[in-house]
Amino acid sequence: MRQKVDSLDIRNDLSIPPTKPSGRGPRDSLKVATKPIGRNAPKKAEAEDTREGLLYKLAHSEVSSRRGADYYIPHRVLEREMNWLKDPRALADRVVEILKSQDPMLAVALIRRAHYMDISTVVAYNRLLEYCLRMKAPKAAFRFWNDMKKRGVSPNSRSYTTMLDGLAQDFPKERVKPVEIALKIYRSLSESSSRVEPNIIHTNAMLKVCWHHRDMDILWQVAGELPENGPLAPDTYTYATILRAISDVTLSNTAAMGEQNLEAILERRAQGIKEGKRIWSDVVYQWKKGRLALDNHLVDAMAHLLVYNSSCDHDIWEVFALYNQTTGLPIFAEEPPKERKRLYSRTRQESSAIKRRHTEEDIPFVDEGERLWENKSEILEQEEAEEENFDGLFDAVVESGDSSTAENSSEKGKSAPSYLPVKNVELSMLLQACMTMTQGAGAGKSYWRYLTQEEHSHSVKPDGPSYYQYLRLLRYSRSSRDAVQLIRDMMEPNGLAEGKAFHIAMSCCSRDRRNPNVFKYANELLDIMRKALVMPDARALKGYFDLVRSLEKNPQFLMTLNGLDSGDNTKQTDLSALGNRLKASLLTTAAENLRWHVSKLESAVDNSVQPNQRMQKRLSQAAEFSPHVVTLGEHALIAMTEMRRLLDSIKKDFARYVSSDDLAEFEKQAVELRKYSKQTVTKTMRKSLIGASPGMRMDFNTETPMLPETR
Repeated sequence: MRQKVDSLDIRNDLSIPPTKPSGRGPRDSLKVATKPIGRNAPKKAEAEDTREGLLYKLAHSEVSSRRGADYYIPHRVLEREMNWLKDPRALADRVVEILKSQDPMLAVALIRRAHYMDISTVVAYNRLLEYCLRMKAPKAAFRFWNDMKKRGVSPNSRSYTTMLDGLAQDFPKERVKPVEIALKIYRSLSESSSRVEPNIIHTNAMLKVCWHHRDMDILWQVAGELPENGPLAPDTYTYATILRAISDVTLSNTAAMGEQNLEAILERRAQGIKEGKRIWSDVVYQWKKGRLALDNHLVDAMAHLLVYNSSCDHDIWEVFALYNQTTGLPIFAEEPPKERKRLYSRTRQESSAIKRRHTEEDIPFVDEGERLWENKSEILEQEEAEEENFDGLFDAVVESGDSSTAENSSEKGKSAPSYLPVKNVELSMLLQACMTMTQGAGAGKSYWRYLTQEEHSHSVKPDGPSYYQYLRLLRYSRSSRDAVQLIRDMMEPNGLAEGKAFHIAMSCCSRDRRNPNVFKYANELLDIMRKALVMPDARALKGYFDLVRSLEKNPQFLMTLNGLDSGDNTKQTDLSALGNRLKASLLTTAAENLRWHVSKLESAVDNSVQPNQRMQKRLSQAAEFSPHVVTLGEHALIAMTEMRRLLDSIKKDFARYVSSDDLAEFEKQAVELRKYSKQTVTKTMRKSLIGASPGMRMDFNTETPMLPETR
């Protein structure tokens, strides 16, 4: 998540310019004599990490030139360092360098020595706190925090955000309670002794700690204390953090229930969405009043909650209504019925009817004033049901006819609600919603055409993740033709057709095997992959083999499959012979289309699997920068094995339908592939990475062009 920059933090930490000392500075690495830990130092727990234990003891101990101290830093070392550290900025920079060299003892000694010399140390303490939290030592960081305050060093605004942001991560020790520590630090902002004015940034950091550690009780407690107006009023980051927390906690709770508890899972999801809608109702209210400037980050958080915690199709449809409300996008799906709400209402009506029957049979209670007794619980439930009506939550807010967006609304008042721009993040979320919704593929295709192929204010240039999301939607809907067209007409010309795209598209063909043109589409994918990739994707080849095997096992598909040659005698009545001819045509056509790809993959395997490990190290480094240029040896081994099985099948079962020249070529290639069936080779390949050979002119340092759009 993106956090706002606190100008006060920057002034407090960086206001004093660094001074460059003349002459030679201190050496980067000094040999420091240390003394064993004193008797009064706390004992390290056995479960603690050595580095964490050292930091915790340093926070308890003195690190000075006194020979009776728990840790001993020679006086001459400190003096030599302090000769060059005359201002807070230089001290902080030096502390950072020392901590990078993993010498926290010297860093702590310098900070305390500088404090003794009346040099401001708050910036240096901030760097030390960052280091402790980065080293997963929250207890040591909190101890240094208290040590700083005891020495009279008042934390600045950056100190608070450093501690709170650092506590919003996972720590391996179960006895560490980061939420409890963070709450103590957050509460200290409101103490009379605090010199820092509380800011919404601090509250957001505290909420982030609660979110990452799944503590909703403290989150609601902190959020409930925020005022509606003023500097501590919630901003977009506040609402987005709460929505993300609701979504993640709901997902975590439902995952622990087990698939067999379907009704309980749906009820928990409905509860999470209801909590999110309460937050969104406040967002809409503040947006209408001009107190909140809506942004895409907040809208996407609400959409994420609706998509991944939906309990019925209507929850998914509300994602479309949400983007219609905030961006002006049209809705391309019909509104489904509110299934769960209708079921809930029917249950309530049945229970109410039963209660009425019992009331008619029994004598009603009366009070002293001869008034009938009223069921207060039913009244409260009815009032609560009326308050929880979110039917118009996603209605339009921007005035009709106003198509201005937040980027071009400077002519209007800043407080007037305006539409947000649509980006790739919104496009991917819409496609995910369509894939999650029953019968939502048509709406997904409509959104794709509207946003990527039509010219208007909502036009989006797709990035890699958006293409992949749309390919998954096409695979879900068995749209093999659209998948091939997407790669051929949009991805390949823009240089985005990589192995992952061909893998998804080929699996789409495998799902669409009842399509009479699916074999032609699969062969076209192989042809495009030959032009677009230096090395074929082994997973895409495996998908092609799966399609061929599936078609071979179902002769009824072959009768209507385009792209096969059944021979000269097409009017023969022998269905068995016709089936064999179609199978032979299927396998031989597949073998011809695969020959180039398998040859390239075989060349890459021979170059990558070598006795020494130098090539594997290079491929491992290449995979960090460009995962698409390297494939797993296990995937390549499967492709080689499947190719040999296909060739052996042609020779064994369909030799009479293949020309002698082609048969000889197939047999030669099958012999060459036998080496990949040896146990030693298969064992080595499963542990190896496969990359293109030097003859393929592959650049291992090329960065992937498919970077997600940043905001």
